[in-house]
Amino acid sequence: MKKTFYLLILLLVFVFSACTLHIPYDSYENYSSVRVVLHIEPDDAEVLLNGRLIGEAFEFSTPDSALRLSSRKNDLIIKKGGYIEELINLYDYSSRNITVRLALRKDKGFVREIPKEKERVSLQPIPKTVKEIEPPEKPGAEEKIGKFKLIKIILEIEPEESSIYLNGKFWGISPKRGKIENLRLKPGKYTLQIVKPGYKEYRKEMVLTDQKEIRLSIKLIK
Repeated sequence: MKKTFYLLILLLVFVFSACTLHIPYDSYENYSSVRVVLHIEPDDAEVLLNGRLIGEAFEFSTPDSALRLSSRKNDLIIKKGGYIEELINLYDYSSRNITVRLALRKDKGFVREIPKEKERVSLQPIPKTVKEIEPPEKPGAEEKIGKFKLIKIILEIEPEESSIYLNGKFWGISPKRGKIENLRLKPGKYTLQIVKPGYKEYRKEMVLTDQKEIRLSIKLIK
């Protein structure tokens, strides 16, 4: 009889302990990633993740280029000059595939700085003599001014869904097929970073001059 009584007491203690057991919601989030698609107006608004600029809204506007996050526990801010910045609370969305539709409100108190005009100096025009008259420019001379040549960059990246950064700015996500052929860059110096959780970061300094095309085959190492 006493054994039955003690067993009943232990059973009640276990039941009440189970009822009061609480698992924090965030603990589940560490194991379930979320994807965020941004439909923002204007679409060139800046996207800040935990205070770091990662790109502009249009770069995350499709499912293939969605922002991948390990959990909802991240600060996501949308901002643009002349508009009121917005903080996106990812806990407001129950699905792991999140689509944020947002039109930024204009900031009525925003005042754009107008650059000061240079002081005008009035000078009497000096008439040119016949010898000082310049010959006409050759046809097409003005068309060459300010033009530059874009260099095609072809990337083959493993594994898929790796994050691509150029000069510290988020560019996109590598697709399933792993090949990217729509990257065009002006001549100059660039830092290319390929990142994916669980893999060693890839970093390469590139100096582009007059190359027509560059191919890079990148495989991240665990």
